[in-house]
Amino acid sequence: TMVTDGRPGALAGSYKVTIRAARLIKQYTVQEQMHLTPEQVEANTEHLTPTKYNNHLTSGLTATVSDDPSANEYGFKLEGQL
Repeated sequence: TMVTDGRPGALAGSYKVTIRAARLIKQYTVQEQMHLTPEQVEANTEHLTPTKYNNHLTSGLTATVSDDPSANEYGFKLEGQL
């Protein structure tokens, strides 16, 4: 979900794109999550997209947002190893 200045959506213009998808390997209670270190969180995360797409500098993906919402549909083909 895209948010700009606390509002849903993006202003019209061209953007570099980041795509991330991940799943937790083990589910923790909220109480347990509060005590996890960043390293423990990362070790418990299964990444579902290739790493290069996790950063707008390396993804190579761009999108142009239009003032016309019906024109703002994007499809990206992700390639590479996880």
